[in-house]
Amino acid sequence: MAGIPPYITDLMHDRPDKYIFTQHAIDRYVERVKKLGNGVPKKPERALQRLIRNAEVEDVSPTHKAVRLMNNNYRDVVYLVNSGWRFVVSSDGKTVITVERVDPTQN
Repeated sequence: MAGIPPYITDLMHDRPDKYIFTQHAIDRYVERVKKLGNGVPKKPERALQRLIRNAEVEDVSPTHKAVRLMNNNYRDVVYLVNSGWRFVVSSDGKTVITVERVDPTQN
């Protein structure tokens, strides 16, 4: 995992007990679950907490990272993935900004 900033590798070992999901992240998750044709969980934030618990850090290419930075007001983020879901986590390591599918055709 060469080239991964230290705060990301720290995140792999020092995970918060509970992540903070923005309303935007919850709304995008619900929207994408519906698009997949699945039933929306009654408590989407609880479902998200379960999913992110076992997520792994995604090592994105420098090109992909640069494009994402330019498109998102140069906010540095960490990408965690699990079961086809990508969690965009702020550099504080505990706030989930958005939730998207790893497969872009499912977003």
